[in-house]
Amino acid sequence: MEQAPWICGRNRLLLMENNAPIHMAQASTDWQNWHEIQKLYWPAHSPSLISIKNIWKTMNSQISKLYQPQTVEELRHVINAAWTNFHVNLLNATMHGHGH
Repeated sequence: MEQAPWICGRNRLLLMENNAPIHMAQASTDWQNWHEIQKLYWPAHSPSLISIKNIWKTMNSQISKLYQPQTVEELRHVINAAWTNFHVNLLNATMHGHGH
């Protein structure tokens, strides 16, 4: 089975999603199955996902203020840079329920 270029040569991917209906769309499920992406399911309103949502929200805000990527490659670069520069204190606060 042919895989997306960004999947080739890497360890297996594990996609963590909550079980909300929006994540269960047939087209999305078919694509993930085609690319052999393993899913880790969580309840739709799991408190365990709040920290992750807060981290993504903060990163999205930082990226939106500083960058406007025009290509998928630029977006990947910007996301990696934002994650690399994510302040460890903010990460710890977010993971312990004190982040925004």
